Amino acid sequence: APVALGYSDVSDSDWFKGAVSYASDNGLFQGTGGGQFSPQVSMSRAMYVTVLSRLEQNTFPDVIIAGDGGFSDVAAGVWYTTPVSWAADNDIVNGMGDGLFAPDFDVSREQMVTILYRYCVYNGYAVSEAGNIDSYHDAAQVAEWALDAMRWACGAGVIKGDDMGNLNPQASATRAEAAQMLKNFCEALE
Repeated sequence: APVALGYSDVSDSDWFKGAVSYASDNGLFQGTGGGQFSPQVSMSRAMYVTVLSRLEQNTFPDVIIAGDGGFSDVAAGVWYTTPVSWAADNDIVNGMGDGLFAPDFDVSREQMVTILYRYCVYNGYAVSEAGNIDSYHDAAQVAEWALDAMRWACGAGVIKGDDMGNLNPQASATRAEAAQMLKNFCEALE
């Protein structure tokens, strides 16, 4: 298949081509170097929050992304320090307990929708549109703390189940899946 969007690992026939295009065109994601997007690579927690801070900056150019965060595993001056600090100071992320953020851990699908849900609350967007998640085979696996966010994300069309009818809440999300979720989210907002 022909290469798409200038990334050697994205082709015209890939299901995620539109999402990658959207994420790239809007400056939310950059490639991973060497002309690659790395669509199947798992998204880290630091990467995801950084993308969200870019979305905030695009949407509200006057917002200053800053904060003091206070996670013991987020060093000063790293590429994700400021985005994570901003997200923590605004209750968009809470960390993993014990003062840790776990920046290099893969972000799970339920963490991703929860962070996005809190981002909506932070911006005063409506989060009342709750979908019924009971039709998904693995709905019972969604963590208690993620239930409201998952219902909202399903209701708003931000997340859809896989071909087998599963939400895969604890599964890590790939860069392609994260790009698709953010595209769905931005289109739902419009």
